[in-house]
Amino acid sequence: MFFSKTTTVAFLLLTAVKAQYSTLTADPKCAKFEAIEVFGIFDLIEVGNSTLNLPGPDQGDVIIAASLVPTASLPITQTFFKVLGMEVQSICTVVTNGSNAPSCHIEVDLNFCIRRCTIDETGKIEQKDDQVLDVQTLVDPIPYDCSRVFKGSFTATGTGPEAYAITGGTGDLFGAFGEWDGVFSTTTIDTTMNLCFYPDYV
Repeated sequence: MFFSKTTTVAFLLLTAVKAQYSTLTADPKCAKFEAIEVFGIFDLIEVGNSTLNLPGPDQGDVIIAASLVPTASLPITQTFFKVLGMEVQSICTVVTNGSNAPSCHIEVDLNFCIRRCTIDETGKIEQKDDQVLDVQTLVDPIPYDCSRVFKGSFTATGTGPEAYAITGGTGDLFGAFGEWDGVFSTTTIDTTMNLCFYPDYV
């Protein structure tokens, strides 16, 4: 087998690049967000047979949303998280006629900070690492630690009505996995996220 000098050099360069990466050893951090409704403009590209006069888009039609943002004003305060920014882009293909859930590729840009403690069922104030705090040291409501803001994006793909699989992320959401789900209507999506990622600090 003949290898040119160019091929040999390329192989050596590729090997050197691969050697720069270390094994990922950090444990993932997982976050279950409460439902957030986003809204925007959905553009329908008719590809299917529109002469059937069935309710909803036809098989093969493509629905594109270039920018969906929360209906509620930012920041959105949840039990454990404060959402500072969120934008959703989606490209969906109708796989069956009627109003069935489509096959979608979702991209989500997300900025948030976390509440490091909460009140359990007995009324005790606890940190997320299970170390009980002195009630007198806390103000009401329990503060969020927004000195550290998580900023990143993730992608999700799948076919409804099952949840869409999160298949990767960037920024602070590097290595993201989990589930993204959405209830689609004409102008809104009611979204939920079970998001795991590998932050450098939490």
